[in-house]
Amino acid sequence: MVAITAESFADSLTSEKIDPRQLAARAVYNVSRMNSSKTLLEHAQKLSQRATTRSPKDSEVWRLQAEMFLAVGKNDEAATSIEQSWNWIGSRVQLSTPRKKSWSDRDRPPKQSALGPRPERRP
Repeated sequence: MVAITAESFADSLTSEKIDPRQLAARAVYNVSRMNSSKTLLEHAQKLSQRATTRSPKDSEVWRLQAEMFLAVGKNDEAATSIEQSWNWIGSRVQLSTPRKKSWSDRDRPPKQSALGPRPERRP
């Protein structure tokens, strides 16, 4: 016995219960299916739009939208979505300054690989 869950296009676009990331992931899945119909592609784009509307500050939702656009050959829209994703990633990430000490200045030696120490270079 096999159970199949049918997704109503209208329900998935209006439901507040479905997580925006889930909507975006469904959009990517729908466009990645072989021989996707025009209706399914349009639905995928609407799902993705709904996800970004419901969660506009979620970089993962924007990344998934970019993936969906790339899958259907909409490179300009994908680039815009990638920029949005980076904007929200950048607002959460603080870049640290590089460490000033080199390995020779540290209190502990660097870890050696399982293959043993590297051979010394000859001048």
